[in-house]
Amino acid sequence: MRKDEGYSQLALAKAVYARAQKSWTSKKSLNTTAQRWESKGNISGSLLVHLAAVLKTSVEVLMGRQPVHAPCRREEIEALLKSRAADESNVLLQGRLSELRPYQFDNPCKILADEVTRDIEVAQLSQSPEAFEQLTAITGLDMGDLMRPLSHQGLWLLVGSGPGGTARQELLHGFNALQHAIREEWTAQSQQFPKHDSEIKFTEEKPWFKASWTQFGREELGRTLRFVRCQATARGLTWVTPSAVDRWRLDELRLVSYRNFSTVNWLGAAPVPSSVSRLRLVITKRLSPSETAVTTGEPEWEVVGQHAGSLLEMPLMHAAQHAEAGQAHYFSIHALSRQLWKYLEPHLREFPLRYWSLREGQSRIDILLEPLVPLRHWRSPTEMPQFGVRYSLELVELLPEGGCRAAPWKPAALKLIYSELEKDWNAARSVAEASVSTA
Repeated sequence: MRKDEGYSQLALAKAVYARAQKSWTSKKSLNTTAQRWESKGNISGSLLVHLAAVLKTSVEVLMGRQPVHAPCRREEIEALLKSRAADESNVLLQGRLSELRPYQFDNPCKILADEVTRDIEVAQLSQSPEAFEQLTAITGLDMGDLMRPLSHQGLWLLVGSGPGGTARQELLHGFNALQHAIREEWTAQSQQFPKHDSEIKFTEEKPWFKASWTQFGREELGRTLRFVRCQATARGLTWVTPSAVDRWRLDELRLVSYRNFSTVNWLGAAPVPSSVSRLRLVITKRLSPSETAVTTGEPEWEVVGQHAGSLLEMPLMHAAQHAEAGQAHYFSIHALSRQLWKYLEPHLREFPLRYWSLREGQSRIDILLEPLVPLRHWRSPTEMPQFGVRYSLELVELLPEGGCRAAPWKPAALKLIYSELEKDWNAARSVAEASVSTA
C-alpha cells in the first residue's frame, strides 16, 4: 500500500507524524519506526488511525480484517480436470467435455476449467448443496476444498444513491457486469443533459471506489455510485481489495467517463480540462511505412496540426454567459469548429477529395482514404498509399508546461464538430466534382 501511494518509508512516517501533529527527533529514528511498522506491525492505536488515512484505507484493512482478493485457482482446476478426463465413468465430467467437442477447442479442459471455476465462485455465494454436489462429482474436490477462497470473475457490490437515478443495491458477477451497470448510468445522464456541463469525481476509499457526479454545478442533480469487490464465505460476504487486473480494467472506466462528462477528476489527479480556454482540436496523421524509419508492426502517428478556431477570440462576456448557463464546455467546442475545414483541407491535397471520407467515432473523428485511388494518383507505382484511417481529429487540453493531454468529449459536442465539418466538406466536394465535370 505504501508503494501504491508513492511513499518511501521515511516519507510515510513523516506524513503520519505530521497528520498526528507529533514531533520526531531524527530522520534515522523515524525511518526505523516505519520499518518496524512494516516488519513487525508495531504501531500505537493513536497513530494507526492516521496511518490508515495517509494510505487512503481503513484500520480494518491494515489489521487484516479485510483480506486481499483470493487467488483464481483456474490453473489448479484445469490440471485436476486433465487428470480426471481419462476416467470415462465420470458421467458429469464427460458430459461437460462432450458439450465442448463440437467447437474443436485445442484445450477443452482449459475452457471447462474457466466454467467450473466460475461455478465454484457462484456456489460459494449461493451455498447450494446441489451445486456443491455436482462440482464434487466433476472435480473430486470435497466441501472443504470447494469452500477454499477462490476468485475468478469476482463479485462486486454496487450501491447507487441520489436523485439522478433510482436507488440500487446490487451484487454483480464479474467486472464486465459492473462496467455495464456503471456505463448505463453514465450514458443515461449524458443523454439527459447532452449539451450541459457535468463533472465526475472518481475516488478510492479503500477497499471501496466512489463515483460522484453533478450537472452544471447543481448538487440537487447529483448522483453517487459506490462499489467494492467481495469474497463469498460460509458466513457471508467480505469486502476485499481489488486485483491488479481489476485496477487495470478500472482505467477502461476512465475512458468511458471521458465520453459522458465534460470534466473528469480521476483518482486524485487534476481535473481535465482545468480550463475550457485550453481546449484544442489536434490533427494526427497515420504514417505510411515510407514515412517512418521504424517498423513496429503497429500504426505510427504524429501530430500535424492544432486548431483553436475562434475560441481565443471569444469575448469574456460570452464565456461568462455560457458558464452561467452550464454550457461552457459545449460552446467552447463549438468555437473550435470555426474555420476547421479551411485548416484541414491542405492536408488532404495529396489525393482528390472524392477519395476521402469522414467517419464519426466514439471519441474522435476519422478521415479515411478509400482503397479506390487509381494508380495514376499514387506517389510512386511501387509505393501503395496508406489506405483506411489516414487522419484523426481529437480533443485535447494544452498543458501549461507544454504538450497536451486527451480531454473529455461528450457525444453531442463531437456530433457538433462532425456536422459542421461534414457541411463544409460536402460543399467543397461538390465544387471539386463540378470542376471535373466542366473540364
